[in-house]
Amino acid sequence: GEKPIYYYHDSNYLLFSSELSGIENNNLIKFEIDYSSVNLFLRFGYVPAPKTIYKKVFKLNPGKFLRIKKKNFVEKKIETYFNPQKIFQENMSSKKNISLKDASNHLEKLLINSISSQLIADVPVGALLSGGIDSSLICALAQESSDLPLNTFTVGFNEKDFDESKSARKIANHLGTNHQEIFLKPEEIISHIPKILGHIDEPFGDSSLIPTFMIMKHASQNVKVVLSGDGGDELFGGYNRYTQVENIWPILKNIPYPLRNLIKLTLQNLPYSLFDKIYSGSIDKVSSKINKFLSRSLHVKSLQEFYTSLLGENIKNNLLLSKKNIH
Repeated sequence: GEKPIYYYHDSNYLLFSSELSGIENNNLIKFEIDYSSVNLFLRFGYVPAPKTIYKKVFKLNPGKFLRIKKKNFVEKKIETYFNPQKIFQENMSSKKNISLKDASNHLEKLLINSISSQLIADVPVGALLSGGIDSSLICALAQESSDLPLNTFTVGFNEKDFDESKSARKIANHLGTNHQEIFLKPEEIISHIPKILGHIDEPFGDSSLIPTFMIMKHASQNVKVVLSGDGGDELFGGYNRYTQVENIWPILKNIPYPLRNLIKLTLQNLPYSLFDKIYSGSIDKVSSKINKFLSRSLHVKSLQEFYTSLLGENIKNNLLLSKKNIH
């Protein structure tokens, strides 16, 4: 049930590993780049499962397991053991009317059970603390479940636009954790990039992996396990696009395409610094968000397409599917 798992199979071989490099380190098969996966990477910043950057090498999707008969490696079956959508639909159909207070109390119990179970280890445990809602909540509940001060770690930057250490420090002081901060300098980050790239199995476009690597390197000198807030936005609707889609689509779908293009051209010709001044303090980096919205969303024709446009870059699906387009 653990992820990730990569696998390759043909009539002669079955290879599987928790890292793509584990499959690469052999002379049994010839690897070919899958250009449809390159296209997905350029759109989303990573290669979504079940595809990988190579042809005939796959990632197992969450909630699945792979069954292959050893008599005939070609015969395979992917089976589902956990389907969140099905569980959600079943719960919705049998939902009971409970108060917001009861629901929040129940959620708190679930979080406490989940976090306290992750703290059971025969090695020192810590947590990454950014000062945001997700990591702060996890650290608060983890500290509540621990008799000793929790080891918390924050990465900081001298550039104010990227620095979250002040918020994290406030939370750490409030919770009474054993808090450590590391401040990264540009030259230090640059010197580590070759090593960081060496640990990435596939093209991956999230620049946060660089500070994450650095803070993990520092934390590993003190603890062997860390909890983090990753996944909180997906579970609890923390991304702006969730509310943007719901609020903007009813308006957008009624605007004719020629008018949409006129709006786009008008807004793009205004200086973006103007938007930052208008929304100063209320919306973070509003000019880049408006630019992102204009470039990705004004062409959409459905609610689903609108949501997908906010997930990635607007790249034509067939951009890299033929040899002549590779360059």
